[in-house]
Amino acid sequence: MEKLGVPAKITRMIRACVQNSKCMVKFNGQLSKAFMINTGLKQGDALSPMFFNIALEEVVRNALNTGIGVKLQESKTIKLIAYADDIVLHSESESDLQSMAESLMDESKKMGLTINEEKTKYMVLSRKNNRHNNLIVRNMEFELVGNFKYLGVELSVSGNNHKEIQNRINSANKCFFGLKTILKSKLVSIKSKLTLYKVIIRPIALYACETWTTTKTDEQNLARFERKVLQQIFGPRRNQNTGDYEQRKNEEVINILEDSDIIATMKCKRISWAGHIWRGREQTIGQVIYWKPKSKRQLGRPRQRWVDRVHKDLGMLGILNGEEQATDRDRWREVVVAAKDLKGLF
Repeated sequence: MEKLGVPAKITRMIRACVQNSKCMVKFNGQLSKAFMINTGLKQGDALSPMFFNIALEEVVRNALNTGIGVKLQESKTIKLIAYADDIVLHSESESDLQSMAESLMDESKKMGLTINEEKTKYMVLSRKNNRHNNLIVRNMEFELVGNFKYLGVELSVSGNNHKEIQNRINSANKCFFGLKTILKSKLVSIKSKLTLYKVIIRPIALYACETWTTTKTDEQNLARFERKVLQQIFGPRRNQNTGDYEQRKNEEVINILEDSDIIATMKCKRISWAGHIWRGREQTIGQVIYWKPKSKRQLGRPRQRWVDRVHKDLGMLGILNGEEQATDRDRWREVVVAAKDLKGLF
């Protein structure tokens, strides 16, 4: 904490709270003798998460203080992404990754932390179809995988979002069936049902949609899921001529919604996120978006990039200079609001 510039008074107060801590264990109604706590943090303590993050920050700084990593520029290198103890190491070669992992193990051990071998995975991103084996570091073997989840999002060697989007739809579908009794009930108003959809079901389907590079098929799948939910909410309509009840048409369901559909909501979120990135183009996240590998381009049509998808959405609004307009926050808010009318596909 002192290295991070925390005031000495606060550091002393915190030290007084955690030093010389004692515990007793209650078993069968009897308390054990008190014993000292030399390592670890108090579970449930409001300060424990902060202490853990500070300790982990020290580990990462000491372990990854070399120039190893993925070079964005001559003076900028990406070594890892981390959220609490969920850490992903980046390198341009297997040997560099082994070196980084060894350093992280050594520094973690000094703090009393260990790496979970079963939960740690190894993934190779490469155009070449070279066969790779599991990564062995010291006496640990990390499994080679084609995809893994990080902060709830599935990352894959293919580099696209198709499987992740389908996973989001499946998760939202489970939530939909969990609420189906309420959505079918005639005792609950349509307004309340729509609120449940917008604040519970749809956010599950669109989790992390700001980063998606969607295709026509992806958007069709999302739209199909939304129509299924809305058909359940609005129910069938009565045919005035025959008196029979029949399913509403897709266009009718979307018109009754009187709000942005799931595709427009996704595009709105993506455009809003693009504004943050373009305003911080000189920061790390902006440099990652515009980073170009030094290798040769692959034969054939280039894959659609995330920034290409954003420019297409903006083109539907008649905006050709989105990166310039994003610097004006007030103007960009107007663009984001306008994006809510981007209903339908492409």
